[in-house]
Amino acid sequence: MSVFVSHSFEDSSKFDDVCYAFEQDHIAHWKPEEIAAGQSLREQLRITINACSVCVFIASQNSLKSEWCKAEIGAFWGSGKPVVVYLADPQLKEKDLPKQFIGDKWATSLREVVASVKKHEIEAAQKKPDQLQDFASRISGYWWQALTPDQPCALTFIRIRAHSAINALKLDGWAYNNDGGFVTKWETEECFIHLVDKKVIYTWERKPPSPPIKGFGEIKFYEPIGKCSADGFFWDINPFDLADTKSFGTKYWRPIEDDQEIMLGRNMPIITERIQKILNVG
Repeated sequence: MSVFVSHSFEDSSKFDDVCYAFEQDHIAHWKPEEIAAGQSLREQLRITINACSVCVFIASQNSLKSEWCKAEIGAFWGSGKPVVVYLADPQLKEKDLPKQFIGDKWATSLREVVASVKKHEIEAAQKKPDQLQDFASRISGYWWQALTPDQPCALTFIRIRAHSAINALKLDGWAYNNDGGFVTKWETEECFIHLVDKKVIYTWERKPPSPPIKGFGEIKFYEPIGKCSADGFFWDINPFDLADTKSFGTKYWRPIEDDQEIMLGRNMPIITERIQKILNVG
């Protein structure tokens, strides 16, 4: 989904025309029926607007009076995302438009709307690699991962590596139990960065000689990306016994320099002592 269409529900036929034009050109767009029943409309619209890269505003007598439309286009304009104004009512004049769009070029046909959206999508795609590389670079390095509720793999030392050439991440983890003993090593098979929400979604597998357990997880990073700035969850999936699948909450923080040196030193007695100390403090 990349295009949000701000419109008055009284202009459903105009909205349908815009959607049909997008579908003919294979342009993904948000649909009102995607709103889940029983959930906050305001919150779902906020999430949707954050996820979309461009807004098309169907300007009409109805939409210019709509407080919802004013809030939607204001959110895009305020975040620096492009707003394509589609003058769907030929009676409207430039002076009738919201002040922030007076002086801008607007579209008067569906063909112009589609062309403008494609232009903005190309510009957004050209900017995205730099944003991905910056985000990947800032979260790279070493992290502690603790599980909630407490589990045999109580604390994990994680390494995140960025591969800027392919805009990809690789995660490795060394898990330890409550006594500080080494339990298993795991690594990711695939990683996906959700840049808008600052999330990393991944699949992982344990490495031999541990039992062949796989799973998937999600890490949400918070700005500034530093100490105690991430949380998430992951699932343990036993391919030989799916009923044994478990889910855990996770929290992450950056290790201090001494911790990092100890963990990379691979001196097991010293590592055990440090793991016990961290767990007792936590």
